[in-house]
Amino acid sequence: MALEYDLNIKSKKIFSQKLGKYLISKEYIYEKKHEEKLVIFDLYKPLGFIISLFVIENKYFDYISNENQCIEKEWHYSSLISFRLDKDYDYLNVRINMLDIIIFILNQTKDDLLLLFNGDILILERTNGKIILNKNAGFWNSDKLIKKITIL
Repeated sequence: MALEYDLNIKSKKIFSQKLGKYLISKEYIYEKKHEEKLVIFDLYKPLGFIISLFVIENKYFDYISNENQCIEKEWHYSSLISFRLDKDYDYLNVRINMLDIIIFILNQTKDDLLLLFNGDILILERTNGKIILNKNAGFWNSDKLIKKITIL
């Protein structure tokens, strides 16, 4: 089973151009594909994942929160940035690589957002400018990560 992290941004904007420029600035070699309203960045070799970007209308969420409560939420639209991880890539490095891109995206928008693991476990949430990390999310609740995110 593949591991997926979905960064849902309460926006109709697709961040593919900004992300492409960022990846070039970091000198990552990637393959970019366009399929209708979907943009895919194949970063399996350099970073250990593929990123898919697209906009969804009427996005419904059903996820486990920080307090192990089930949260249901609906947005009229969501810009989705999906990370599909290579199961054979070093798991710590792939998450560090993904975090670098997530922090870049956090700095590109002030919109509300949710980072969900496999679609149903909350990792990070930003609502009205306030960032909350899931305290039960292991790697994602490290002091170094909290310091990186709180300076945004």
